[in-house]
Amino acid sequence: MFDTRGAVLLTPPGWDEPDPPDLGDWEPIPEELWHEARKAAPGWVEDGAMAFADEPIDDAMRLPLGPHTWRLLTESAIEDLSAQGKAWALRRAEELKGLIDAYRAELIASLAGPKPADPAEDWASHDVA
Repeated sequence: MFDTRGAVLLTPPGWDEPDPPDLGDWEPIPEELWHEARKAAPGWVEDGAMAFADEPIDDAMRLPLGPHTWRLLTESAIEDLSAQGKAWALRRAEELKGLIDAYRAELIASLAGPKPADPAEDWASHDVA
């Protein structure tokens, strides 16, 4: 901030004024507002907030399985996860593995296709191998 002569003011006007008087008693936040806040952002509102490394695991648990699940599961190093975070990650990894296995089974079945009438023309086992 500059004064009228162009010099820099180190203490702008108003900085040397005393703080405003105390406003007196304050009203606590109603419980229903806290309840709404806990639903919106459970990580920082509740006591015993989750560890920072567990936040991607929590996201992976809430979102549907998909390509993003693996990225979320591997975002934090395993040694940084809490015991609960490790258990959640293991559970979600098993669910993801099941989804991948189901996809592989569909691919194998589509490669094998219907069984040909002539057994000499059945090359599906070689295709799958």
